[in-house]
Amino acid sequence: MNFRNPAYLTRGNARQQRAYRALQSLGIFRILRDYTTILTGTIPLNIDIHGSDLDVICAAHDLEAFTRAVTCVWCARGISHRVRDNQRGRVGHRKFRLRRISD
Repeated sequence: MNFRNPAYLTRGNARQQRAYRALQSLGIFRILRDYTTILTGTIPLNIDIHGSDLDVICAAHDLEAFTRAVTCVWCARGISHRVRDNQRGRVGHRKFRLRRISD
């Protein structure tokens, strides 16, 4: 599996295929291509349970610029999102909750 390219989900189960369509429809990997984007979580691994979600990890040297850029894209598309900052020293984290992949 190449977690940087979620196309492998198209060969997975129904939930993985829905996840792929959601990622594609939102343009997640295209929008985040400059941030070494990796898909993680239980759905890609086919060990998900009810309520599981998709996690997308990005590497960004300037977390404030990353947050502004991504927030701008989501707002322009009318997508509600929540940003959580867990910055500790030089390591930072931004969480964007876009929408749930239903069972």
